[in-house]
Amino acid sequence: MKSILKPCPFCGSLEIAIGSDEGTVTRHNTAFGDLRRAVASARWAYCSECGCSGPGVKVNNYKGWYDEKEQADALERAIAAWNRRVSDGTA
Repeated sequence: MKSILKPCPFCGSLEIAIGSDEGTVTRHNTAFGDLRRAVASARWAYCSECGCSGPGVKVNNYKGWYDEKEQADALERAIAAWNRRVSDGTA
């Protein structure tokens, strides 16, 4: 699902981007011992014009490793959090 980002609620800019961190995920008890990998563990939307940002959402790396489906889910949740407006109650 391709979601559309609403304009910035403060400056009205349409230049909205999605940020992510590079958290460390560890997979335990593998045949090769513990393995570590840097993957996005949080995502958020932000305005490139004024710097306003939406709340960060956690990427649920349930398998203890990079999961494409979980990354896409976190992206959709970050977009929904950005698009939520108090004035109209919509997400």
